Amino acid sequence: MNSPRARGGADPRAPGQLTQGLVTEALYPKLSRKHGDFPIRTIYFDGSPASLERDLELFLELARRYRVWRPQMFSWHGRAVIKIKRVYEPPSPGDGRGVLVDRLWPRGLSREKGKIDEWAKEIAPSDQLRRWFGHDPKKWAEFHTRYREELLRQKTLPEALAKRAKRETMTLLFAKRDLKHNNAIVLKEFLEELSSPR
Repeated sequence: MNSPRARGGADPRAPGQLTQGLVTEALYPKLSRKHGDFPIRTIYFDGSPASLERDLELFLELARRYRVWRPQMFSWHGRAVIKIKRVYEPPSPGDGRGVLVDRLWPRGLSREKGKIDEWAKEIAPSDQLRRWFGHDPKKWAEFHTRYREELLRQKTLPEALAKRAKRETMTLLFAKRDLKHNNAIVLKEFLEELSSPR
């Protein structure tokens, strides 16, 4: 049986549903980061049980990993020095160790010219997430959340990079021209949180 609807197509049993969705999309990622990536997900039910089950399975997996990983995340001392820089910019003495964090090698650039000491392509956003994002600023908030979830699931490589950044200055290198919406920004934030003593 179809649910009753008010004039204009709104469901009278869910007033303000659209507004609430927009608010949670904006607030939940910030709230999660504030509490050390405590798992918070906005689950959208499109009418199919498979969609709901998939979202719930993702949330439960994040919660399980958080429970195991969280006590170890801030066990180190000191603070990392992590910078970000477009890989096509000229290298400078203060860059330290240059780590390329894109999944694809930058076009027309040699390892020596870009001062790339390491290519950590495994820590880059997945191909699926990268293609979905398409560097669309409107998708930035959701990309930010999804990429952090991928980093949480990886654990080993982010930990290793954060530990290394505490021993030497590290510059995360990326290729895209957008300096405000790129994976290096999210990764820098994540690694700094890992290396910050609590």
